Amino acid sequence: MAISMIQPSFAGGEIGPSLYGRIDMAKYQVALRKCDNFIVRQYGGVENRPGTQFVTAAKYPNRKCRLIPFQFSTVQTYALEFGHNYMRVIKDGAVVLTTGNAVYELAMPYTENDLFKLKFTQSADVMTICHPNYPPKELRRYAHDNWQIVDVVTKNGPFDDINVDETITVYATGETGPITLVSNAAIFGVEQVGTLFYLEQPAVDGIPVWEVSKDTTAGDYRRAGSNYYRANNTGKTGSLRPSHTEGAAWDGGPEVGQMQQGFSGHICIADLASRELRQSAAAEQRQQRR
Repeated sequence: MAISMIQPSFAGGEIGPSLYGRIDMAKYQVALRKCDNFIVRQYGGVENRPGTQFVTAAKYPNRKCRLIPFQFSTVQTYALEFGHNYMRVIKDGAVVLTTGNAVYELAMPYTENDLFKLKFTQSADVMTICHPNYPPKELRRYAHDNWQIVDVVTKNGPFDDINVDETITVYATGETGPITLVSNAAIFGVEQVGTLFYLEQPAVDGIPVWEVSKDTTAGDYRRAGSNYYRANNTGKTGSLRPSHTEGAAWDGGPEVGQMQQGFSGHICIADLASRELRQSAAAEQRQQRR
């Protein structure tokens, strides 16, 4: 004769085969052997899991594509169809159309074989996308049917470790504008075009070390660690050893002005002049002094 049992809660969720005989456990009384296509709620009930809906066919029926979520806000969410050199936008269960009633599409650099190697992160209406074979990109949303894909522009790095091999030296032929980097080793390659190169002055000069409560005159230079600073005002140095790497900051002295970093900067490599030693570059140095 069949026996009906009332189980008022499923809060225990699924249990493994090793617990099938543990009728002595309190959790056994509210557990399930199998719970497919349901979500167990914290108060013991279950509900159907969310499903998917067919919206439209992919652009190419014979090529792979990838859906990537994009959430601008709690009320503006998208599914982005990344395919072979294109991106389409899906919103509210339909493909986004242009004003001419055509499917909105954005040209993308990624091929079918690149799609599943993409790494991405999002902040507000900008998604940063990385791939081993492409420069980092930014996908920017301006409207449902207005998106742009642009290169990420870096201003202050990140940079590789500095002076890994101290036998290699590099010097610049100028301070600003188009210059040339010259090295005693073949360290430059075409893959570096468009990247930033960091330079700093080695401590081989007579600039004194920064010290507390020392008289300085506007224009004087002091060295703190590997950074060089210039006093913008006359007075005594303060008690805070400067460590900033760009701009100006107070060193804590009531009579001294701002200390400005110098003797370092970065360069945007624009062209390869010679694979062995020389590299053309457009200087984008920030507050560099020589």
